[in-house]
Amino acid sequence: MNVFFDGYVHSGTTLKELVDQFDNVLRKKVEIETTSDFNSCNQIIPCVSPFYIEKQFQAVYTNAKFKEIQREEWGMICCNCIPISKQGCISTFDVLDKISTYDHVKIVHYVVYYNEEECDIKCTCALFEMRGIICRHAFKVFQMKKIHVLPERYVLYRWRKDLKRRYTLVKSSYDDLRDNADVRRKIFDDKQVGVGELSAHQVVAKVEDVVVGTQYSTVTQQTPSNND
Repeated sequence: MNVFFDGYVHSGTTLKELVDQFDNVLRKKVEIETTSDFNSCNQIIPCVSPFYIEKQFQAVYTNAKFKEIQREEWGMICCNCIPISKQGCISTFDVLDKISTYDHVKIVHYVVYYNEEECDIKCTCALFEMRGIICRHAFKVFQMKKIHVLPERYVLYRWRKDLKRRYTLVKSSYDDLRDNADVRRKIFDDKQVGVGELSAHQVVAKVEDVVVGTQYSTVTQQTPSNND
């Protein structure tokens, strides 16, 4: 069964039940993503090291991806970096990584190539190429070479907290759970809604009126009141 439907369907689920649950799955995914986006924009995870590169990722990455960066930085503690050779602007390093298993510790060798002119780095573990996260071995070399700021090519746009996803511009039944949170918060922050003077139902109606635009406002104005 596809992990997308975990907790919603099972091997005995009928096609009709699958269709019925699909809407619930999408709504839950949107809720999780909305919460994650809100936390990334409003909660700051503290740095775990004086490594200035960590602050570079802290400022722009989502909390989830920044935690992955921090795990790799913590991993530098278990790494020993040894310069092997240098040909022109390219330096080669042997990085010994101590990996703990349930019964012993083994040492794994990785080779890191660093181009000083272009500040380009490659590691044989290929973590960055596979997952878009700089590995602890590369971080160790950056630390040894006293590199404080990484080129933009290592700060991937898809992991940024300020990323504007194009699919969020598509109207759907989940719009109230997605992009409208910022709009609602701004309305209340700017005191455009007098909460103390309105009922809860009226507050929600006014917020939704601003969020969805003039179409809702037009319909409201055309609806006759009970006093007419």
